[in-house]
Amino acid sequence: PALPVQFKYIQDFMFTDADFIFTGVEEKEMKNITSVSQNYPNPFSQNTTVNVNLDQKANLSLVVTNLLGQQVMRIDRGVVPAGAYDFHIDGSQLTNGVYFYTVNAGDESVTRKMVIE
Repeated sequence: PALPVQFKYIQDFMFTDADFIFTGVEEKEMKNITSVSQNYPNPFSQNTTVNVNLDQKANLSLVVTNLLGQQVMRIDRGVVPAGAYDFHIDGSQLTNGVYFYTVNAGDESVTRKMVIE
């Protein structure tokens, strides 16, 4: 036996679009990284690929972390010129689950989620 529920209503309640505007949130403009693709295929069991496009020369790497934030894989490319690059991730050495990969180019980074089945 639960207690009866009482509803209370606010009379003349109104809101405007201005009530839903976020302030103080800025997007950082990327200078090195033009794009980072979602890995494909995703989910995967053996191998997956991530495409990265750079606008200018940068120290390029990809780091894979588990849900606890522990680094489980790192692929370093060193300093590379502007252009398109592929990272091939071997998932056969990792257990099934959700992981994050972070592409680092100079002082910029982009993180995405991937799933290993």
